[in-house]
Amino acid sequence: MRRALERTESTEPGHAGVAYGLLAEVELARDHLDQARFLCRQALELLEGTATPRYADRVWETLAEVEERAGDLKAALAALRARSTSAPTR
Repeated sequence: MRRALERTESTEPGHAGVAYGLLAEVELARDHLDQARFLCRQALELLEGTATPRYADRVWETLAEVEERAGDLKAALAALRARSTSAPTR
């Protein structure tokens, strides 16, 4: 699966970003915080400018939860703030 994602990164970075975000949620559910954090960062890098903001927002929320569980409330707040800045104005 990892190999398929790496190939997708070059041709469809937005799709790969969404997939990494979903994998981050799985790792968070397993309480693998370091892996979830890593996957969130990969997802956000790929989603920037390639997908609608709602996908990035979901990853920012996942990252905020990762940081909160890790005890880094400052990083959790930063992730939530980043999420709110990526949301379109209504």
